[in-house]
Amino acid sequence: MQMNLHTPRRLHALPLLAALLCGGLSATAQAASYDAAADFSSANGGSSVWSYGWDQSDAAGDYNFTALDLYASSNDPNTGYKTWNASTHSYFGTPGLWVNLGSSTLYGVAVGQLTLHPAEHQEGFANDNAAILRFTAPTAASYTVHAQFLTGDGGQTEAWIVRNDSFSSATALGITSADPVYAATLSLAAGETVDFVVGHSTDNLWGDNTPVIVTIQSAVPEPESWALIAGGLALLAGLRRRGARH
Repeated sequence: MQMNLHTPRRLHALPLLAALLCGGLSATAQAASYDAAADFSSANGGSSVWSYGWDQSDAAGDYNFTALDLYASSNDPNTGYKTWNASTHSYFGTPGLWVNLGSSTLYGVAVGQLTLHPAEHQEGFANDNAAILRFTAPTAASYTVHAQFLTGDGGQTEAWIVRNDSFSSATALGITSADPVYAATLSLAAGETVDFVVGHSTDNLWGDNTPVIVTIQSAVPEPESWALIAGGLALLAGLRRRGARH
């Protein structure tokens, strides 16, 4: 009896291919959750979905994200913090983003909260040296975005949601005692960005702290991802048929 030496290898490969496809299906379908305060990191961007920056221009439409480059932290039990600032443009921590690691509320920022801290024109800076928290979509998916801007240390501050650097189509939010909420489901391609922006105050405070609570959750993948998986399953079925004929 003539043996087909290729059949065993083809059949042995089927379980491996099936495992890879099923593993890919499971990993792709799994939702991911992100919390800006809990995820706050000493790495700006990189493998993280979060980036920390500021806008050197004004609110007229020439929006420009510039990464903050100065990280510092303190483990003081009373006034501890993690912070990102600009090394070439900083005045009492502005512009910047920081997390309260102390034991009590600091400058209107509760323990564990992340705050955006823009620079102010009252100190000789440009009118809108805004602080920016940026989310970059790691994969193409539908993302549920929830953001709340809190009063912080008082006053009224300008705030926006900016998608893909397009300030002309930004969603404007005024900061009041109502602590406004932004909630939306956004379909994002891999690499697209959503910015949470706090600009200068309108009350002559030189650097309002505006705590933000930002959580983002991804849903199942976009249809093109499912199409790739379906193609792999079809390939698997074809290999099984070919193996059966031998």
